[in-house]
Amino acid sequence: MAQLAVVCSLSSARAVRRFVRQTDRAIRAGRLLPGQVVDLTEPADRLDVSPARLRGGLRDLEAEGLVLAGGNRRVTVAPLNTRELGDIFALRRAFEPDMLSRACASGPLSSFTDFSRLSAGHLVADWCDDQVFIALRRAYLDFVMSAVSGIELSVADDLTSCTERASRIGFEAVRLCSASDIALVNAANEALIEACRDRSPVGVQARCRLFLALIEDLCWHGVRAVRSKTG
Repeated sequence: MAQLAVVCSLSSARAVRRFVRQTDRAIRAGRLLPGQVVDLTEPADRLDVSPARLRGGLRDLEAEGLVLAGGNRRVTVAPLNTRELGDIFALRRAFEPDMLSRACASGPLSSFTDFSRLSAGHLVADWCDDQVFIALRRAYLDFVMSAVSGIELSVADDLTSCTERASRIGFEAVRLCSASDIALVNAANEALIEACRDRSPVGVQARCRLFLALIEDLCWHGVRAVRSKTG
């Protein structure tokens, strides 16, 4: 019986971790919007764990500013941090073009190939698809990894994380009303990848600045989309 209890406990722990990962992805992708309440009762019953245990598993997301406390049976998706959005992009503009240009000498290109394979056959790379978005993010981080310090890489990853929610919500909002604008974002991304493949520091810097400007615009579209839905 003791062994069965251990197995059940491990199974429950895996179920909670899986739920937390799925919630994390849904929030970052904009499938769960700021202000939306996540009731833990149904998933707790389905996973055969207590709502309080699921709530405990979400503490890390609360610490990251993705959810707000709402008792043991619910959490609320945290609002977008619009006060810092402009500052974050100022940092990204100061940081990322130089970082990518330094990587031109030796950065690996294989992850760009993996991303292209995932998005092949589509008119635009779908940022709402977790697999595609993660592959794109991974491609740029892999490209610069050998050319920057661990601290720089961590900062780059954190800055991208800070703007992921707004950019992906904005991507979906713009795609619904203006497919041509999404095509411009896709073209800018492809041009930046091509500059990386050509190992052109000057081209990378110019195209990175343009791409960042378009991402920032997507973020503000995301902010406005959330405001229109939440009143």
